Amino acid sequence: MRLFLKLFSYLLTPFIYMLVKKRVYKGLDDVVRYKERFGITKLSPKKNADVIWFHAASIGESVSILPIINEWIKRRPQDQILVTTVTKTSAKIMNDRMPKGCIHQYVPFD
Repeated sequence: MRLFLKLFSYLLTPFIYMLVKKRVYKGLDDVVRYKERFGITKLSPKKNADVIWFHAASIGESVSILPIINEWIKRRPQDQILVTTVTKTSAKIMNDRMPKGCIHQYVPFD
């Protein structure tokens, strides 16, 4: 069964890529950052830091985790905060409101 699921996921990859490209064309995904959907990024965490990953699926979740992130940074400034979101709007909110030094990326497909 595991082999079947692995093979099936490999066979779906081109279709997922076409879906993302279609979303870019329609303006639903970021033309510059669409590769983050496949786990490809140019961003790198701080050296020798624990990476704390927050995921916020919606705009409301994005806004609601900001106080948690701020408190985390106060208590553990050595950690690297990574926030993933799904939409361009939530990405903009996070980029505008996140504390300096935090990293935002689009959530990659599993």
